[in-house]
Amino acid sequence: MKIILLVAGGRTGNEFFHSLLDSHSEILQFPGILVTDNNFVKMIEHNEISQIPKIFISLFPQFFDSRLNKIERMNKLGLNKKKFFNIDKKKFCNNFNKLMKDTKDSDKIGIIKNLHLAYSNLTKTKIKKPKIMIINPHLIKYTKNFINNFGNKNTEIICTIRHPLSALSSQIINNLNYKNGSTFLAKDLYKSFEMVFKDFYKYLKLCKVRVVKLENIHLNHKKVFLDFCKTYNLKYEKTLNRSTFLGLQWWGDAISKKWLKGINKNFQVKIREDLFFKKDLYFFQTISKTFFKSYKYKYLIHHKNCFLKILPLKSELIVWKNSFRHVSRLKNIISIPLYYFLRIVFINKFFIEKKKMPYSFGDK
Repeated sequence: MKIILLVAGGRTGNEFFHSLLDSHSEILQFPGILVTDNNFVKMIEHNEISQIPKIFISLFPQFFDSRLNKIERMNKLGLNKKKFFNIDKKKFCNNFNKLMKDTKDSDKIGIIKNLHLAYSNLTKTKIKKPKIMIINPHLIKYTKNFINNFGNKNTEIICTIRHPLSALSSQIINNLNYKNGSTFLAKDLYKSFEMVFKDFYKYLKLCKVRVVKLENIHLNHKKVFLDFCKTYNLKYEKTLNRSTFLGLQWWGDAISKKWLKGINKNFQVKIREDLFFKKDLYFFQTISKTFFKSYKYKYLIHHKNCFLKILPLKSELIVWKNSFRHVSRLKNIISIPLYYFLRIVFINKFFIEKKKMPYSFGDK
């Protein structure tokens, strides 16, 4: 069975794409991000098989009571935004133990598969003959950890992308608005730069990578999913047109503060140019030149400045100012010079590898 790791290049519709795969009769997945950290690895390697589902529940309680996952608005599902889902924990444990007793899949991947099956059997869509298993580690560190511990020849990555400047705009503005910007400081901005402009190239070193463009999900939806289904020998089902988790309408996360019903045929690439100096726009385009060309993203400006790399970016000035508003976090203010230095040294064209870019679904 093919294992697909779903990852993000910033705010690129990772969970939106994940939600469109919900309820497909041939796809195994959990309703949300699966943090595949060292605790997850220890759980899978636990000596007592019967303890594994109990540990899983303790690690991912939001999968069993969606009201706990407020940041992803899993507490406000359904057309009336008042629904949630509950999964019986005792039945889940019994299902898993029975599957482990009856199956020959007792290796690590078999255990992960049976956790999915035990969960699926308690939902409306009971997956009987899964063809692929979607795991959403979301970030590079968890993706690496999964591949290092469980990866095999059947493991692939699907990375959701969007116009880099649009992705960065969304990352900055939404996080500054969330909780009054208290969770988005110099360190977080630097990580955003890495996620949007560097992590993609790290994924290319791990295993086979395919790409889904957020723009295409909205504007060429059917073409993307017909291509996706053909690639993995799946049936094209109506569920692929709906943004849901466990069959309940999903409205997007709380960070954006918008209620997004799903596919938007009027989707437009939005770039907050007020977050960038002109030199910044050129700088970001330069360090991702191959990416821009491969995925046919438009340049905003053709202007060169020899001080591009050294002078502060407008987004840095905005976030630094935000850091001073939250004076209780003194260490974050002190860290500003460090992350400014790291950006100058590590976020530039010399660290972006010139590789052939992976195929994007729907682009044939």
